[in-house]
Parts: sequence; structure tokens; C-alpha cells
Amino acid sequence: MKQFTYKAITQNNKRISGIVEAKDKEAAIKILKEKRLLIINISSQSDNFFYKLSLSFSKVSGSDIVFFTRQFAIMMNSGLPMIQSLNILKKKTSKAMAKVIDDIIQSIEGGSSLYEAMNNHNKIFSPIYLSLIKSGELGGVLDQVLEQLANNLEKERDFMAKVKSALFYPGIISVVMVGILIIMVFFVMPQLAELYKQFDADLPITTTLMISGSEFIRHYWFIFFFIFLLAIFAVIYFLKQSQVRQEIDKIILRLPYIGDLQDKIISTNLMRTLSLLIKSGVSIVDSLQVLSAGAGNYVYQQGITGTIRNVEKGMSLSDSFAQENFLPELVIQMIIVGEETGKIDETLAKIARQFEKESVIALKTMTNMIEPMMIIVLGIGIGVMVFSIIMPIYNLTSSF
Repeated sequence: MKQFTYKAITQNNKRISGIVEAKDKEAAIKILKEKRLLIINISSQSDNFFYKLSLSFSKVSGSDIVFFTRQFAIMMNSGLPMIQSLNILKKKTSKAMAKVIDDIIQSIEGGSSLYEAMNNHNKIFSPIYLSLIKSGELGGVLDQVLEQLANNLEKERDFMAKVKSALFYPGIISVVMVGILIIMVFFVMPQLAELYKQFDADLPITTTLMISGSEFIRHYWFIFFFIFLLAIFAVIYFLKQSQVRQEIDKIILRLPYIGDLQDKIISTNLMRTLSLLIKSGVSIVDSLQVLSAGAGNYVYQQGITGTIRNVEKGMSLSDSFAQENFLPELVIQMIIVGEETGKIDETLAKIARQFEKESVIALKTMTNMIEPMMIIVLGIGIGVMVFSIIMPIYNLTSSF
């Protein structure tokens, strides 16, 4: 006999949990149903720990979520039963995602809804994702919601791909600069220092500074390493402090170029997601509450929280946004038009597309400014190094 842990609801709508003994899962479910319990979740106690442990060591990527959602939407739109669709997907996706899908299947077979099953993996599925699934199930339009959700995830993926592409070249230059510095400090300068010492060469000030700096770093590298680790832990600690995080978020939005870029990126995600939630039948207040939890910036989070209070008082969405004053006036005017025409979701989607275009342009402008500056810095650094190396050698050869 095996032991199974379960969560269920009694006829009096009371949630209970416990352990039931049975020869297999089907028998355990039958026993619980005979007790007139509505099963929420049931799993084998013997393999539950190891299963969760394996999940903790496997990572589901964003691409896995996009693929799962798109394929799930196609299958549901084709009329395939949910469990059959999930079983097919389990065989087509990555191992990490397959484990998650398998757990979702078990939860649904145990009596849970799709939302409840997915909510057990709320570190993988975002609050927005889960809210849409819940709305789709309640409204009987899960296939349509999955289709819209897949479209939205693909747009977000494509947008982030553009951001990463724009940052790729500056990143390569940064890696090259660090690589050259490491090679010079730990390999080139020690050998040159020994050579200059043997010939008692007269060294320029730049060469002396480079040799001294190289020796100091090589002898006390562990101090720099400790300071580096300490700085990382300090940053992580302070970022977890709400007051510090709030001030940092405010400062970032005030920075030239960077603040404008982040403003546009956050606005893109905000408008696109709000459009999707409203289109899927989620109320404006519930949509804003989901957005507030995942705003990603304190200023926007406070603005959305204030907007929720205004909407609950009976104000329109446009007036609520306008009173909080964290969105551009043009956006407010476009939302007013959407409210008047009854096409608020379409209007928000248009605003999101416009913000996305502006974000890409702003990102390209910023990287076009950074790239030449980094190349100049790299060139000056290499020039100083070459001068510091060549001059002592030139002086030595001239003395013979």
C-alpha cells in the first residue's frame, strides 16, 4: 500500500488536507470521492519530495513558456481535450518543462482546475499569466485567452531580442577590455618587469605605474576579490530594502537617456499587458492590481496603486491615470478616445506598439553613443600600454 497526500474541499466548503492509503493513485481518488470530497490536489508521499527536489534543480526558460503556450493554444483551438493536449506537449518540450506539465496533469486529474494546477508553479508562470488563465476558465474562452497570451509572449520575446541585440556589441567591447587588462596584469607586465630589471632600464612614469599596479594586484588579488564579493552582497542587500529600492528607482528614471529608455520599456509592457487583460475579460481593477505587483519600478507601482484607488471611487481609467501623473499626456488623450469609442483594449495595444517603436529607437540612439566612446577608451588604454612597453625597449636598444 502507498500513502498519498491530498488537499480537498468538504461538502461544507471547508478545505482539508491529509494522507490516504491505497494501492495506486486511482484507488486513492476513488476512496476520497466515496467520502464526498472535492479533490484539489493529490500526490504520492513517497516520491513527492524527490520530485520537488528535481524541479528545484531544473530551470524552465522563457522560450519553454512561449513554446508551451503557443502549442497549447493550437491544440485547444483544434478541439483536443485538455489532458490529451498536455500529454502531447509533455513529450515535445524540454525536460524541465515536461516535469512541470506532468505535475499540472496530476493536479487536474486530482480535481484541480488548470489555474489551480498552474498556480502551484507560480515561480514559473507569472501573476499576469495566471490571471489570464483563471479568466479564460471562468469565461469559457480558455482557447481564445491562450491564443492571445501566446501572441503577447511572442511580442515580448521579440522585443527583448531587439534589446539584447542592441547591447551585444557594447558587451563584446567590455569583455575585450577586461580580457586585455587581465592578460597585461598577470602575464605580460611580470615578464617585462623582470626584463627591465635585468638591464637596469630607465622607465617612464607610465611604465613604472603599470608595473607597480600589476605587482600590487597580483600580490593582493584576494583583497580585490573579497571587496568584489562584498560589493555584490551589499548591492543585493540594499536592493532588498524597500526604501533604498524606491530611491534607486526614482534616480534611474531621472537619468538622461537611461531613464527615458526604461520609462518607454515599462510603458510598453504596461500598456500591452493591460490591453490583453481587459480584452480577456478581466476587470480594470483586477488588471491594474496584477500590473501593480509586476510593475518593476516603484514610481510606476505607486502610480498604478493610486490609479486603482481612483477607479474604485468611480473615476474613468483616463481620469485615474491623469490624476496620478506618471504617464505622458498624449497617452491619456488616446485612452480618452478609446473610452469614447468603446475600444479601450485596441487603443492600449496601439499605445504599446508606439512605445515599443520608441524604445527600440531610444536604445539604438544610446548604443550609438556608447559604442564610439568605448572604442575611444579602449584605444587610449591600448595606446598607453603600447607606449609604456615600447619606450623602455627603445631606450635600451638606443643605448647599445
